[in-house]
Amino acid sequence: MIQLFQGSIFSSKCDLIIIPCNDMGGISVVIQKELIANKLPQLNKPIKTGEVVYIQSIGDFENASMIGYAASVDVVTHASDENILREILRSIKQCCYEQSLHKINIPLLGTGAGQLCPKTSWDIMNSEFGEDTNLQLCVYAIMSYMYNELVSEKN
Repeated sequence: MIQLFQGSIFSSKCDLIIIPCNDMGGISVVIQKELIANKLPQLNKPIKTGEVVYIQSIGDFENASMIGYAASVDVVTHASDENILREILRSIKQCCYEQSLHKINIPLLGTGAGQLCPKTSWDIMNSEFGEDTNLQLCVYAIMSYMYNELVSEKN
């Protein structure tokens, strides 16, 4: 199952929260502020584009039991693509089944620094999770224009 929300991935309870990063572990200023405010660890290490690094949630953050850092952007090309996004989503799905996680908060991956079209990102996420009734993918569009564009497409 997949649902679209406007707002922040940090705003609601989930089993797994996905933090978007680049392949050098870099994150946006907005995400960095949320990590600091919620006393969550930062990755700060290179990972392969399309890979997800999973860490058990520690500290005071009660909204997720696990954190996944997803390298959705290649630093050299300053872009993301459909294959990268599919790799990430398959890794998330596998982790959820292995760890008995059900609810995932995830941003509209690849649409910021990765320059993917919001509809492309949404369509890929929907193709990977739309028919799966055991998992709930909660996709957050932080920018209202992206959210509105996707809502109007669905109607």
